[in-house]
Amino acid sequence: MVVRQLQRSPDEGLLVASGGAAVMGVVNAPFAVDSKCQSHRFTFGTKAVTLASLQSLLKKSEVPDLLYFSVAEWTADEPGVLLEIGRRFDDGPVILRSSAQNEDCGSHSQAGAFTSCLDVDSGNPRAVQEAVQKVIDSFEGDPRDQVLVMPMLKEVTLSGVIMTHELDTGAPYYILNYDDESGKTDTITGGTGVNKTVMVHRDFASGHVESLRVAELLNLARELEGLCDRGTPLDIEFAKSNDGRLHLLQVRRITVNDNWNRRNARHVGEALYQAEQFFARNNQTKPHVAGNHTILGQMPDWNPAEIIGTHPKPLAVSLYRYLITDSVWQEARETMGYQPVPHTPLMVTLGGQPYIDVRASFNSFLPANLSATIRTKLVNIWLNRLEAHPEFHDKVEFDVAQTVVDFNFDQDFSSRYHGSLDGDEYQEYRSKLAQLTEKNISLETDASLPCALRQVEKLTSLQAAYSVNKLDHRLGKLPILLEECRDLGTHPFSIIARHAFIAEALLRSAVSCYALSTDRLGALKQSLHTITTDFTSDFTDALSQPETRDKFLEKYGHLRPGTYDIT
Repeated sequence: MVVRQLQRSPDEGLLVASGGAAVMGVVNAPFAVDSKCQSHRFTFGTKAVTLASLQSLLKKSEVPDLLYFSVAEWTADEPGVLLEIGRRFDDGPVILRSSAQNEDCGSHSQAGAFTSCLDVDSGNPRAVQEAVQKVIDSFEGDPRDQVLVMPMLKEVTLSGVIMTHELDTGAPYYILNYDDESGKTDTITGGTGVNKTVMVHRDFASGHVESLRVAELLNLARELEGLCDRGTPLDIEFAKSNDGRLHLLQVRRITVNDNWNRRNARHVGEALYQAEQFFARNNQTKPHVAGNHTILGQMPDWNPAEIIGTHPKPLAVSLYRYLITDSVWQEARETMGYQPVPHTPLMVTLGGQPYIDVRASFNSFLPANLSATIRTKLVNIWLNRLEAHPEFHDKVEFDVAQTVVDFNFDQDFSSRYHGSLDGDEYQEYRSKLAQLTEKNISLETDASLPCALRQVEKLTSLQAAYSVNKLDHRLGKLPILLEECRDLGTHPFSIIARHAFIAEALLRSAVSCYALSTDRLGALKQSLHTITTDFTSDFTDALSQPETRDKFLEKYGHLRPGTYDIT
């Protein structure tokens, strides 16, 4: 057996990668390549061969020092291999990985099929011998199978996997799965620990990637793609240490690409182009809506991500539009004295995903009859604040728009938007919002909340009548039911929900100015009897008393928690 540093030897005809790698043996060098092609392409081999051949080619990352040997070489000179492992890695901790002939091939990967041994003391021959044997025992008997030895990386700040295409469909996205918390290198590949995912379209413009971390990983992926045959989809394993060095731990071809629909890339590209054109048009100023631009979000105002999901079915989208987001949302607020926003859908869909048009939403939070100048100023400053604080997307009614004059109104406006309105403009805004607030906290018979509750009672009576008369369930009855649901259900519900936001704003502001303690507010909320209280109580009864289950299903059986998808 011969052990040597990887280099070209005129006598032996070897061409091997530089960078501190070592290979056992000199006959049939596993990654001999034409020197003319070395700087442009490399040839995939086993896991070890591929990594060794990349060591001198990479500029965006580095392959750690490595050593590999075949089962035959281990069998022929086990003591010599153990000695070389201890010498090469300064008796430090190493990882022993499989590098089998039938692993990471062009037609199949065998990912996870063979054993790896982590954190092995390279200065302990017995521990190394046992680890090597475990790896070899997991092989299928080919003496050419290899064991790959690499140092255990220390102080890892980031590790994970990059797929250069979406794995199931081949969609044109870089998929970055990473762990930046555990300090380990195998949490993603092992399916343990924290898994964070970023998807970036393959035709991304570099200037659009704001994260330096993501940009660095994308550069690594693109460099590797540039070294491969055109169109080769890759599975890349990486780790980054706290000294800023990015390490390539593995790269292999994705082997399920024969199952991909090659038209996906074109379809995705067309959908993105259409989405871009739609947003460009929607982002322009509109004569009937205040605000110089808009923001689309999935969590503000009626939160479609929570209610119908981020990838709803067409039926769920259609129902949600008809029942709420086409017009009911703003009609209910107009009833309460807010600014009408006619002919303006609250929700749009892009690429099958629902988004709230935040500019439209913010218009509906203004008191009616403000001057156009004030409306535009307020909507713009709200949009700018949300853009600067995306963490407020699910709490715009409390941290961005002020929809009621509460006990802390003046202080909040001054701290957030000081100088955005002149004195007269501010007084007009505050005065009209105060009138709206006074009107809506009224419990007079003709006030908005009592009226909405009466509509709900009417719907309850209709439902009871339908139950008694065993309503014909033919599809022809659906338009009647949907109209009643909208007029007597979602419209008053929208009003009641807005009252809930008003109440919450008043209570929070009372706490913020020490008029009410946090504990007392909590006790108040716990004392309230809500629909959830009824549902929980009835469900408990249905579990413990089988005879009540028919009644429970008659009352609640149409509900699908968290979605409008009735299927």
